[in-house]
Amino acid sequence: MKLKLDLSLRSVTARRGSSFWNWALTRLTSWIAVFCLSAFAHAASVTGVVKVKEGARYLQLPESTALFEMRPSTEEAKRNLERLADQDFYQGQGEFFGTVFLVQTVDFVGLYSLLGPWHSKQDRALVTFESYNTLSIFNPRTLGYDRVAMFDYSVAPDTGSRWKIFVSGAQSVSIATMKIERERLVLQFINLDTGAFEKPLELVRKNP
Repeated sequence: MKLKLDLSLRSVTARRGSSFWNWALTRLTSWIAVFCLSAFAHAASVTGVVKVKEGARYLQLPESTALFEMRPSTEEAKRNLERLADQDFYQGQGEFFGTVFLVQTVDFVGLYSLLGPWHSKQDRALVTFESYNTLSIFNPRTLGYDRVAMFDYSVAPDTGSRWKIFVSGAQSVSIATMKIERERLVLQFINLDTGAFEKPLELVRKNP
């Protein structure tokens, strides 16, 4: 598995300067902007960690022990909020009313269930989600300093049970849909030169 970015799928990577890369970057920027414009006038951008207690979700702000009950203000926010589990990271728009945080959007997330090492079923590469925004790829077939590569990534809600993941390196970016099961992770990258989906890439949880 080689991420330049391509997880052994070179066609997934769009080089900066290509026409489709420019189109994709414009669409991505517009997509993020929609979240901001769709929020209510008094909404604020908020980040924190989700805590689940007796079926209710609470938001714990950075460097704070206080918990705010998360209540959705729209059906879309309700669907996305219900997908978040204990210890997940939340970034989105909303308002505080006393001890309640009214969720207007779920923009980006960090999935606790994603953290840790995963093996590629296609080759012997090891993908480790080091944190909510950093991943590493160990490629045993590569010799030299680039045997381990580091990348930034972000996860956003997608349709159904899927998520959308954006993985970026120094010279390129990859976008994929992602479906997480207990011990299985399926990624389907988008070819940014053609807009078509690539063959699904399957990872399995590496147990200690």
